[in-house]
Amino acid sequence: MADDYYLDDMDLDMSDDPYDQLTEEDIVDFLENHDGELTPEMMELLEAYRNGVDHSPLEYSRIPVSEMIENCLTPTLGQALQTLLPLFVLCLTFRLLNRLAHVGSSKETGSPHWLIHLGSAIFGVMALNSFFQMSLLYLVVACALSYQIFVLVCIWGREWSGLAGAVFVVVFAVSWYEFFALSHCNSLKKAL
Repeated sequence: MADDYYLDDMDLDMSDDPYDQLTEEDIVDFLENHDGELTPEMMELLEAYRNGVDHSPLEYSRIPVSEMIENCLTPTLGQALQTLLPLFVLCLTFRLLNRLAHVGSSKETGSPHWLIHLGSAIFGVMALNSFFQMSLLYLVVACALSYQIFVLVCIWGREWSGLAGAVFVVVFAVSWYEFFALSHCNSLKKAL
């Protein structure tokens, strides 16, 4: 591998800053003649450069920890809690109800399985609603129709269920888009 270049092979002399060779007149000339904007911030920087104020790169890159906590960590944790707390509460509540349903030692004292599955479906829809809001209708209709398609296909022949599911998803997605999304866009255009 003679063509490979390694960092050690390169001559990287970065001790000279190319901007040190520019004079103030060169900078002003560049800004005035090459579509640069001479903003107040740039004027302040030029004034600091003219006065010889040394601004180290670390001075600009350090952010106080309190500011980082206030502007980054606090909003991120707040949004995470706002999003995940309802889901956590739903999961805990369902887990508790599921455990209480199996308190009895025999089948007669426990809750029937259909009630546990119904509770699971209700809590699942509530969790989906907390994330998807109005798009939940799309998911519920797709699930209900796909269930019906799979029931019919399993009656005729189970080996066709994969193909039927794939065709249904494509047809449903395209028809939903054509019916709802385009009609909504057209009604917005008419309103404008």
